[in-house]
Amino acid sequence: MNEMEAQEIALPIVKKVVNWLSSKQYKKLPDLVVLDDDWTPTLVKELLEEFLKLNELHGVDPFGTPLKENLVNSEYKQMTIIPYRDGSGFHLDYDLTSKGGMWNDLTLQMSFEKDAEGNLIPHFKDLHVM
Repeated sequence: MNEMEAQEIALPIVKKVVNWLSSKQYKKLPDLVVLDDDWTPTLVKELLEEFLKLNELHGVDPFGTPLKENLVNSEYKQMTIIPYRDGSGFHLDYDLTSKGGMWNDLTLQMSFEKDAEGNLIPHFKDLHVM
């Protein structure tokens, strides 16, 4: 699987996840993604709200909100996909924004991993400060 194929698979799922984070619909997450480690909708809510409060932000922008900053490095991608070498899936980072397109230093990290039947299953890995 190459990056373009992975993006086609990931895009509708990442869009829903980011929009649910934006609209504070955390309880919907387990309907679409596996919450890895100790993640729960409540923990996602608490961590995100704490991050926003500490950084004096109103919330997370919906998926696809254009960046307000001029990019010095024109190769920047808001969503980065790294296919696994063994073909078992891929890792994905999506840089979240706030205030209508301003970077907020919080990244959604997900993976898409093949199950026993070869289906790619989306996993919520982390909300990570980069």
